[in-house]
Amino acid sequence: MDLDELAKRISGFCTLHEADVYATLIALSSELPELLLNNHSIQMGDFGIFSLHASGAPSATPNQVNATKITGVKVAFRPGVAFKRKLNKAEFRIKK
Repeated sequence: MDLDELAKRISGFCTLHEADVYATLIALSSELPELLLNNHSIQMGDFGIFSLHASGAPSATPNQVNATKITGVKVAFRPGVAFKRKLNKAEFRIKK
């Protein structure tokens, strides 16, 4: 599913026009990385939380830890309780 299709589906559940939903999703996709890079976790209600996690080379002492030791970053998503409940109802079938 692409962004156009998602915007269309969301607009069917609310009073916003498809173009408004699309613009909001574009703004969200632009703003999320900026917020994460500025050390913010983004709590999106029952949907869940986005946060940024860094990994790096080990250090022998806390004094040796610094930005040069960071080897990668990744976005983490922790689903909210309501979101998890919906996922727990998943059923799987073999596609023919």
